Amino acid sequence: MKILSSSIFVFFIFFSCKENNMDMQFIDVSNQWKIDPSGVVISSLSDNQWRFTTFSPMEQSLFSNLDTTNLIGTSTPDSTIEVLGSGNFPHPNPFLSVHYLSFQFNNNYSGEYVLKYVIVNTLLKPVFSLAIRLGNNNNGVAIIPDIPIGKYRLFYTLSSLQDPHFYKSWGNIEKLPR
Repeated sequence: MKILSSSIFVFFIFFSCKENNMDMQFIDVSNQWKIDPSGVVISSLSDNQWRFTTFSPMEQSLFSNLDTTNLIGTSTPDSTIEVLGSGNFPHPNPFLSVHYLSFQFNNNYSGEYVLKYVIVNTLLKPVFSLAIRLGNNNNGVAIIPDIPIGKYRLFYTLSSLQDPHFYKSWGNIEKLPR
């Protein structure tokens, strides 16, 4: 009876661990765009990094703790401009301690919006997040993510009261040792 109880216990533990491992989602953060400090793309990949995208429910859930950010007084631009080498990605990449994000909108936009920013590890677990109000012709921000040296994935959205998450993008980043 003691052996049977032990066997059942081991069986239960084994399959519980296996189930938890199967629920984990691994992401590949090894492929990085190389971007110099002034924002010039040195090398890019033919992938969907740093482009407008739709997030999966799991990716969208990364922003749940940031979705309480006050959006009163924000507005949605008519369009977000996507031109390779002109913004919507952090620079430099890789970075030592700080990188910059800047965005371009149609010429008539001068309102405010909120940047929601989440860095995740290879298990899609957040390691750093922030929400910051931008705009009034200041369409960029310096960010100093408090993360260990390594490779990560950055997810971000631009949000307004009328359209939470009107622009969504992601890409792989790397923090280097100083």
